[in-house]
Amino acid sequence: MSDTAAAIETIEFVARSACRAEILAALASDGCLSRANLRDRFDVSRTTVGRNITALEDRELIRRTNGGYVATHTGKAVAASFGDLVETVEVATKLESIVQWLPDEGFDPDIASLADVEVTLAGEGDPYAPVNRHEESLRTIEEGRALLAVTGLSPMRTLAERVEEGATFEAVVEPDVAETFRSNPSYADCYETLVDTGRFELSVADEPIPYSVVLFDDSVQVGLEDDDGLPRALLESDSAALREWGTAVYERYERDAERLV
Repeated sequence: MSDTAAAIETIEFVARSACRAEILAALASDGCLSRANLRDRFDVSRTTVGRNITALEDRELIRRTNGGYVATHTGKAVAASFGDLVETVEVATKLESIVQWLPDEGFDPDIASLADVEVTLAGEGDPYAPVNRHEESLRTIEEGRALLAVTGLSPMRTLAERVEEGATFEAVVEPDVAETFRSNPSYADCYETLVDTGRFELSVADEPIPYSVVLFDDSVQVGLEDDDGLPRALLESDSAALREWGTAVYERYERDAERLV
């Protein structure tokens, strides 16, 4: 059997039983545990615990010691890798609903950084749910930066109110968005209010923006639109890793953008 085939077989062996995977993970993270400890922790029968312990022992993933069982070096490595695999699949499953809106290129955060992301989807009964959630976040912002592929009047008004109250905001936008700010009468008043505060900066990107990124005080939002520019999903997280990714994306566009205000 090849090394790859053996590895896949081991993954399959662990994955066949949720109880088996949980026992291995517990022994790998917590050290020595007795059969009674394991029964109480996972609320399973003595038979179930015994059967899985024997199976793990036979694979040399755990071993008996004074007072109970511990994971072997191999068992610890398998538990860590299996845990990463489970987390990756969980995230991928969670994001199935937005895959169709992801750009073909340029969306490349570490998938682990999306583990705790909250997803707000546009629906038939609430097509602007992502926009509404974004606007709700703007109401309490103190300092923010945004990379915007599209805009909306209601969030613009909320942003203008917050900046008037003392918040600061920087934005890098598509040329069409900048033109809307300056020439559309519905937006012009808000835009002038923002500019007059001296706490608003606006730049125009020199390349298309495939998705929106908004960096709040301690969180990040990623907005996904369809080919017509309609909002489809909003991803939101306070993950440090995702915020770091979003900051890098924003700064890359800002570096080459043309400053207007």
